[in-house]
Amino acid sequence: MKNYYNQTVLYWMKKITKCDIIPVSARPTFKVEDGLNSIEFLLNDKSIAFKVYGNAYLIAMVKWLQNFLKKKRNIEEIEISRIKKEFELPENKIMDAILLIRLVEIIKKIISFRCKSF
Repeated sequence: MKNYYNQTVLYWMKKITKCDIIPVSARPTFKVEDGLNSIEFLLNDKSIAFKVYGNAYLIAMVKWLQNFLKKKRNIEEIEISRIKKEFELPENKIMDAILLIRLVEIIKKIISFRCKSF
């Protein structure tokens, strides 16, 4: 059986657990969509969870973002070029990366706003 996904995508897909899913009782903090795919993201002091309607590449990239944020890494480091390289994205998956970047930009604004509020 031929494997259609690269090792990075498979690695992040295997890391997903039911603890990553936004609980039914919770409301997502952010939502981005492009007509075909959507990402719902919960980001608060207690958890970072998500719900993705899309393909394996997009799901893996969101799991990667969740892990990146959980490790308290600098979100300013995330750019489209990094995602393309990290996931060895084929050209037909660039729109998925752009959707992820839209989410990252929203998170950056919220983090920046919170820092300025104090």
